[in-house]
Amino acid sequence: MKANISISPAASLVHEDVEIVVDDLEYSTIHKLELRYLGVRFGGYFNCTPPVDLEYYLMYVKDSISQLEITHFSVTDPRERKVCEKMFRRRLMYPTVQRIEVEESFPPDAGARPKVTGTIFKPPGTGPFPTIIDISGTGGGLNEQKRAALDSRGFVVLCLAFFKYKSLPEDLLTVELQYFEDAINYITSLPYTRDRIVFQGVSFGGTLVMFLTTKFPKIKAVCSINGSFAMDQFAHVRVNGKCPPIGIFKADGAHVKFLNDLMVYTDMSALDDLSTPTIYANSYLSARLRDAGRKFEVNFVPGGHLLDPPCFPHHPMVYSNIAGLFQTYGGDTSLHGRSEFEVWERTVRFFSEHLGAPTPLPDYLRHSAKL
Repeated sequence: MKANISISPAASLVHEDVEIVVDDLEYSTIHKLELRYLGVRFGGYFNCTPPVDLEYYLMYVKDSISQLEITHFSVTDPRERKVCEKMFRRRLMYPTVQRIEVEESFPPDAGARPKVTGTIFKPPGTGPFPTIIDISGTGGGLNEQKRAALDSRGFVVLCLAFFKYKSLPEDLLTVELQYFEDAINYITSLPYTRDRIVFQGVSFGGTLVMFLTTKFPKIKAVCSINGSFAMDQFAHVRVNGKCPPIGIFKADGAHVKFLNDLMVYTDMSALDDLSTPTIYANSYLSARLRDAGRKFEVNFVPGGHLLDPPCFPHHPMVYSNIAGLFQTYGGDTSLHGRSEFEVWERTVRFFSEHLGAPTPLPDYLRHSAKL
């Protein structure tokens, strides 16, 4: 009898549970589960702008040797010895979410200032919805995976590019702080958003969002994912055309005085991060912020530098534009994948607590060819 894989549902959102059942496997034979992403290239970010569904081949492969005789099992080319296979899909974006590309001068009389550029993900309905701005790191451009998945939980998300995208500056070191204020004022001016926001950033973006909270009181909470404790001469933004003091927080807390009283922080730090000293950064920042009377949540998880939404591919190394070489990001693939689920649910709870819980979106027709 031929083995068979059944997966239910065949299409699902990345945070949803999936049931996988394999029937009629041969008795006393080792079987190995192979799960492969389609469309991943070595050393590069997964293609996610605009968001694409994550497609997998799920297959069982076997070796002809008896289980009791095997001390080491390896399958070098499982496709040649497959028992059964199945393709299924995990959706980053809820099918009826609106993806709105943005390139706006704000305020309208901003003159030659760079336009607010990125993508808004808006749930169905009129809102107002709890609102998040999300930024990436030194790679620049636009990576929309976190934003699309957050929108599927009922948040409005502005995926904000700030360099190396469309008409924005090519060089990170020429980006002005004013650009982020324009983005905050733009997103909070829309009729379906709220006037209090959460800022989320990963890598250098996680460092940058900490700095932004010292300047802009509309930011009510911050989520930093594997950010460092300070900007440096290689990665920073400019303030009125000048490089700010290196380091976000001085020992005497001078920079902290700009924080508003409602500011809350959460830090997601990977124990196996080989790119950023996240354990030291977490300890340093938590001490500075607690001394200033601010609430700071600490989350340590086993994983590498890029902690993305559930089911997103693990990137053990990525070509770094700013360094001009391949950079190791660390993390065991299995533990990193599990940590993506942990970090994601903690992040959603954090946003819901400090922005207000979003209205759950209705279920969708998972088997429709149009979706």
